[in-house]
Amino acid sequence: METVSLVPLEGLDDLSAQSAAIKKIEQNFSNIDSLASVTNHKISLIQQKKTIEAQIKNEVHSELEKSKKGLETLYKSYNRINKMDESFSDTVALCSETSNLIGYYQLIKKVNTVRVNLINILKEVDRLLTIPEKAAEIEQLLSDELNLLEIHSKLRELERLHQKALKQFESNFEELEAIKEMFSSVPELSHRFENKIWNIVSNSVEIAQIKPAVLVKVAQIIEREKIYEQKQKEKKSQNSLISSEGIHDDDDDDEINLNNSNKQQKNLNNSNNNNENSENNNNNNNNENYYDEEGYDKNRSSYGDRFLEVLTQSISGKFEPMFLNSHNDLVQTLKDVNKMVEELFIVMDIVQECYPPSYDLFNFYVDQYHTKFYSLFGSFSNLMESSHVNNNYQVVVTKNIPSAHILMLVEWVVKNYSRDLSRLGIQDISPPLLDSLDPLIKIYKMHIKQLMREWCDNIINNDNQNKPEVVDGQYCSLAPIQLFESVASQLDIAAATKCQKLVVGVMEEVVSALMYFQVQSITLLQERNHEIKLENVIAYVNNNSKCYDHTQTIVDKVSNILDSEHMGYLDFDPVLEGFLNVSKVATQAISSVIFRDLDECIHKFYTVEWYQEDLMQPIINTFDDYLTNDIQKYILENYLKRLALLLLDTLIEQLLAQLIGGKNKFNENTYKILSNDCDKLLDFFKKYLRLSVVTAKVQILEDFKQMITSSIDMVPVYFRSVINFHKDINERVVELVLYQRTDISKSEITEVLGQIKTIVETVHTDPNNPPTGIFSRMNIYQRGWFS
Repeated sequence: METVSLVPLEGLDDLSAQSAAIKKIEQNFSNIDSLASVTNHKISLIQQKKTIEAQIKNEVHSELEKSKKGLETLYKSYNRINKMDESFSDTVALCSETSNLIGYYQLIKKVNTVRVNLINILKEVDRLLTIPEKAAEIEQLLSDELNLLEIHSKLRELERLHQKALKQFESNFEELEAIKEMFSSVPELSHRFENKIWNIVSNSVEIAQIKPAVLVKVAQIIEREKIYEQKQKEKKSQNSLISSEGIHDDDDDDEINLNNSNKQQKNLNNSNNNNENSENNNNNNNNENYYDEEGYDKNRSSYGDRFLEVLTQSISGKFEPMFLNSHNDLVQTLKDVNKMVEELFIVMDIVQECYPPSYDLFNFYVDQYHTKFYSLFGSFSNLMESSHVNNNYQVVVTKNIPSAHILMLVEWVVKNYSRDLSRLGIQDISPPLLDSLDPLIKIYKMHIKQLMREWCDNIINNDNQNKPEVVDGQYCSLAPIQLFESVASQLDIAAATKCQKLVVGVMEEVVSALMYFQVQSITLLQERNHEIKLENVIAYVNNNSKCYDHTQTIVDKVSNILDSEHMGYLDFDPVLEGFLNVSKVATQAISSVIFRDLDECIHKFYTVEWYQEDLMQPIINTFDDYLTNDIQKYILENYLKRLALLLLDTLIEQLLAQLIGGKNKFNENTYKILSNDCDKLLDFFKKYLRLSVVTAKVQILEDFKQMITSSIDMVPVYFRSVINFHKDINERVVELVLYQRTDISKSEITEVLGQIKTIVETVHTDPNNPPTGIFSRMNIYQRGWFS
């Protein structure tokens, strides 16, 4: 692009200004259309120029006026300096002329100095002689706590006089001893005064309810002392800085020494005036008077630190009796703790208002009290826990604590203490006070565990000794009611405390106790069912089904008490499954009772007697008698069906075991008798089960009937029918069955077993994980999968 040179603007000698003007023109007229507004821009710039020129003119005029006034002032000052020089010369001349007019001038001057010093000394002595009177006045004022501020001012004044006197006479031993004797009462008064101050601080809560104004005065005294301490620190820091930087040279040091000497003389001359001023000033003026004095006691301890130290010791002293007596009288200790909590309300309403906000006294008290509460309950809990020796749930208690006391303490922490904290405006405090009770909650859980297990044992024993009642046509005992009444009772007791941690702990032990109850019931039903009456066994089935429903009710109740987080700690599924399992075992126990009566008859199957008489009919009659007369009317309908199915499965399994493992000889009548047995089973069990279910169950007997009676070529076909539903069968079963047939040779059996083995290998693909079923439970194998 071609560079266009611009014509210099007229009146602009400064190149930078000219460049700025050119850039401004470029911005305003960057295109052809903007040239139409040249006139407007020109008028606007002319107006701006006039405005700027007017502003400059005003500023120049203002500066000229200021310069004019400055010159006039400078001229007047110059004239005055000249006059002062003339006056000073005249003064020097007059002094020279009159110096010899008075005889013995130097002697008169010295005598006058001595006279002034003597007057000052007499005044100082008179003031020192009033010390006993001032001490007596302070002594009298000490009797009324409302005079604390006045006492403080007068006492600190005496202390300053004491320190000054000691400093003035430190070179004269005799006078120093006299001064010490004269001020002997001052340290004692100071000590008594400070003790009184700290005693008031220690009893702030009590005094606040009677004379809150006293606490206000104490706070003012502490603030005075803190201000003085801060000034002393700043002065010390400043002196250290000056010393470290080496600011002064030798001439400056001489000047400082001279000033100090003059200052000491001036202090002596003006001490009387200072004393009169301090007596006439009010309390605010007193603050300034003594904070700046050099002779003030610099060894005094920090009032701020001492204040907190005294409060801490006072609070510890209040709690000490509780620590000593809590293990002997918890009820009284809890009453005392309640009183301490009430004190926090006094602190919030009165005490903290008497002190400056910067003290944050309310939070200090809350933190201290909460820490002491935590330590108190923690030490008590640990002491109680250490007295319990747990050995396989056999608890030996050397120092017992009533469970009611544990509940009372937990309830107080969760309900009363939390409510009081809310009233105090405290939403969260750490550590939670409830954590200190963890050992006690552990003890209470041990108590619940032992209690619940005792109840479970008693319920089981009583349940077996008493005849069950018929309720709604079913055998039932009091066991579920008694068991879950105890569970509900423990839940209600724990829930009354509003402590979710305790409810979780109690329910954990309840779950454990219910599972213990289930284990004991199952053991009894499996190992000692022959000692239990049939109606009691039936009651077990019904009871545990009801226990399942009761458990669901408890779960719903607990879920309404606990939040989702605490509810997640509990698992009721094993309990629910456990009660169903007990009902299942009880059903098996009923089956065992029935089959004990059939044992002799079943062992005759497939023997000579089986061919001579109908053995299936007595079995059917026995089933019918038990189910119709003893069971059906008194058991839950769904468990009646389960029992019927269990009887059918058990009978089939025992018949197969007798068929496979016996030393029988099958003949031409075998097919007919087996068919009749299967038909009778179908006819009887279809009254309690669906026909399709019974048919499927009896099919295995039909398949074995065919393997026993059909041609040798059809044996693999029927075997395949069996193995489709019973994977645990193998060639050994078929071998045992075929060897009982008299119509086939060993070579034929061997050939068929080869085919059977091939079928088994195609089904059993994992030799390390053999299937299980009715055949694997039979003790009939000497080799093969179950050898």
